[in-house]
Amino acid sequence: MQKLKMLGMILIALGCGMTWAQDAEKQNTQAPEDSAVPHLYGVEIQDPGANKTNDTYLFWSDSPSLKSELRNGFLPSGDYQKGPAADYESLGTVTVPASKTDFWFWADPGTSQSADHIFGQTFCAAYGPSGCAVSGFMRYPAVQSGFTYVWDTSVPRDLVIVAHGNGFHEDQYDYLVDHLAYNGFVVASIDFPNHQSIPNRVSYISSTVNYMLANFSANLTGNIALIGHSRGGEAVVSYANNQVGTTLQSKIKSVISLSNSYELGPELDLNSSAARSFLAMYGAQDEDIVGAVGSSILCRSALAVFDRFGSESSNFAAATTGVKAAIYLPGGNHSGFSEGLSSPLYQTHPYLGALNQRFITKAWINAFLRWQLHGETYYSGYFKRQWVPGSVAALSQLQDDQYGNGQGESPTVLVQYNLAQKLVVDNFENGNWATNTMGADVTKNNYVSVWENDTFDLESHSPHDSRGLKINWNKTSNIIPFLGFEIPNNYQNVSSYGYLSFRVAQIYGHSYNQASKKQNFRIRLYSGNVHATVTLSDYGDLVYPDKNSVTANGIQSDWSRSTFATFTIPLSDFAGVDLAHITDVRFLFDRTREDSSLVRGSVILDSVQFIK
Repeated sequence: MQKLKMLGMILIALGCGMTWAQDAEKQNTQAPEDSAVPHLYGVEIQDPGANKTNDTYLFWSDSPSLKSELRNGFLPSGDYQKGPAADYESLGTVTVPASKTDFWFWADPGTSQSADHIFGQTFCAAYGPSGCAVSGFMRYPAVQSGFTYVWDTSVPRDLVIVAHGNGFHEDQYDYLVDHLAYNGFVVASIDFPNHQSIPNRVSYISSTVNYMLANFSANLTGNIALIGHSRGGEAVVSYANNQVGTTLQSKIKSVISLSNSYELGPELDLNSSAARSFLAMYGAQDEDIVGAVGSSILCRSALAVFDRFGSESSNFAAATTGVKAAIYLPGGNHSGFSEGLSSPLYQTHPYLGALNQRFITKAWINAFLRWQLHGETYYSGYFKRQWVPGSVAALSQLQDDQYGNGQGESPTVLVQYNLAQKLVVDNFENGNWATNTMGADVTKNNYVSVWENDTFDLESHSPHDSRGLKINWNKTSNIIPFLGFEIPNNYQNVSSYGYLSFRVAQIYGHSYNQASKKQNFRIRLYSGNVHATVTLSDYGDLVYPDKNSVTANGIQSDWSRSTFATFTIPLSDFAGVDLAHITDVRFLFDRTREDSSLVRGSVILDSVQFIK
């Protein structure tokens, strides 16, 4: 984990508050070799040409999905760090001599920094009869000027607004504010005194945004991201919705909700026109926003906001909006997103720990914003490809968890996403399991049972507001249980897509699943009579739901959640099939559960699609 060395602090009276500066000694910490982060290799080539004076680099990667991009001259945007190579490899027709190889690796969003210094000051966004009515503090990349620090105006910066939750304060998110400032953002954290209602918080956010744009426009790009925790999460959603149809609508690029509340009800979920992208983060042990489920309550949690943002009902081949992601933290709780309250209820399974929860939070938020606001496309890999930041993989659990991971091992993080550019095979929204979204047949054999409905009606522990397919399988003979999705002629060419993706959850408490153990199955693509098959466990773990029992008013309730995780499989892994002529996507349920000889299971499946 990268360590920040405080070299000094300067306090200067300025305007209505104080200013300060922070300096960091940056370390080029190499991503662990055993992490899922792909390596980028480069070799320096001395060009003897008379008209060229600069050396060039030949790049390639051990990531199959990047090889063709690099060979075609495309280098994904983002930060790279360089270190000595331990070895070299031969990829395609390129053989690299060991003496000429440098080892490159992607910047880790949990430890990366694009700024050497950050500068801070308090602000007053609006005055009232008794003084400053809307206040907070801001931090941004800085350079030294004499004995103090000033704005680094070398490039305009994107603006991030942070809204705290009830019982918390604006200075209890410093871990996130500082990290984003070091990564090139201007960050303003708002104080909500007396923890007002959602409409009042929306007014405070509005005053702050207007103040920042009016006073610092020369240093800002105009792009805005909104981050809110608990009641603050609901407030940023409500504020973004209020800007639809105004000049600010096009400026709001991302909304991020950390365990948002529902004071105003689910009718104020994020409008699909209110932001280009949405990220939800939620802890499985949340003791405050428990995520009640059922058609009369509508799954009140950040995961439901994720489901309702955008649409699953259509293909968006040319869409520019609708990117959404959700990070679910087994062992995470409500207060762990801040540096404030630590609830006594968070004692049932405290294996993640607040420090680990905050580190994971800042890593994935940084990756999301650098992808969505900075346009650094590499960071999308932490969502659509489920790479794990090396710094997160290096974290240690405080205790044994419920997934078979022991004390000292890396924590589990479940990722969901849905991209704007996709080709939907089946989203299970049409009410007929036997016909997929493409209008073609869905087939199965007698060893598989299926039901299509709202997920909270299919499974009482589902926190999602989306229709899905419940699947039970029980292999009792040599016949393989299967479920297949036919691809009609007009959709069979998927060569322009990079991945097959779907989201799936084990069903909590079902007798076909084994508590605390992982499930597994295979996925097969057909092109006519030719097929290729991969195994789910090669792309991540289908874990058992995290048990969460909350006691309130002396009554213990089970708020365990059967939560989706998205799996992404590179189409290049289906070797031998013709991607211009895919005729069928098939799920084969012939793999045993972890630590069991029984081949049976129960899951909910959703969003089977090809993505870019």
